[in-house]
Formats: sequence, structure tokens, C-alpha cells
Amino acid sequence: MQTVYKYRLDRDCDIHAGAKFVNVGKDLEGVPCVWAIVDTTNNLVRYKFHCIWTGRPLRGGDYIGTVTNDGLIWHIFAEEVQP
Repeated sequence: MQTVYKYRLDRDCDIHAGAKFVNVGKDLEGVPCVWAIVDTTNNLVRYKFHCIWTGRPLRGGDYIGTVTNDGLIWHIFAEEVQP
């Protein structure tokens, strides 16, 4: 079944394989999150999110969006990692 799930950016997350990241922003509580379309029949894989400030070196992963948090601009990258 396909659905949209929300994941917090402050932790590693187990996300269904083949996820399509569709938005980065703050949820209703003001917590920076990413939303993804997932197929819940797929296996879970571990993702790590890298929040990179403008002008800082990249640490890997695929760019998925930009969000402001506490006056800073974060560029968000998602990287599949081994659990």
C-alpha cells in the first residue's frame, strides 16, 4: 500500500525501500521533518539525514530539500546506511 509518512530529521530512521521524498519542513509542533511516499509492502532500510548549513562541506547522501530552523538554513541530504 502506498502512503505518505513523516520522519523527524534529528534521528536515523527506518524507511521503506524505494521511498520518494516529497517535502521538507516543520510539522505542526515546529519539529523539522521530511515527508515521503512509501510502499508499506517494501522492506525497511535505514536512512541518516544530514543537515548542512549553507557554505559547509557536504557529507554524502542525496539532496531532498531545504528548511529554516532557529534562524539557520539547513540543506537536507538523505543517505541509506547499514543498521
